[in-house]
Amino acid sequence: KKTHQYELRLEAPHERRRETGERLNVGFVRLMDLYRIHQQMGPRLFERNIRFGLGEEEGANRSLRRAFERIVLEGADVAGLFAFNHNGVTLSVEKLVVRDGMVAVTEPRVLNGAQTLTTLARFIEKKKDHPEFRKGKERLEELEVLVKVIDDAEAQFVVGVTICTNK
Repeated sequence: KKTHQYELRLEAPHERRRETGERLNVGFVRLMDLYRIHQQMGPRLFERNIRFGLGEEEGANRSLRRAFERIVLEGADVAGLFAFNHNGVTLSVEKLVVRDGMVAVTEPRVLNGAQTLTTLARFIEKKKDHPEFRKGKERLEELEVLVKVIDDAEAQFVVGVTICTNK
């Protein structure tokens, strides 16, 4: 089994640690960086996500797709609006190293946010040949989402966070 490790730029990071040792880092990351992790890890990234299988016509997925269309295809919304309107992504990692505005994450798993990444992947795949996509695709690199990264946590704690963040 290959170990996956990635570096992410974490904007405006804040850390909290529980008295029992679990650590939470919160900040903003580029959505396309998470997308690239998804492309490399595939479904393994979502092993701990309980809503991974929702269809693309579910309400949240339609809203996400529409947001991507408005930003990338139509230019009707600026990319910066996405972070305001999105609930964020929660990750669990085996190891997290924070240094100089970057985080190195080992074996990330999406606890909440799989719908965002799968909807983005479908959007890119379906629209990649669309003339407006080719003109506006650089706006995808500007999209940021709030991210919560949990490490130093036992499996049972991660299960509890997964359930709570998906309610």
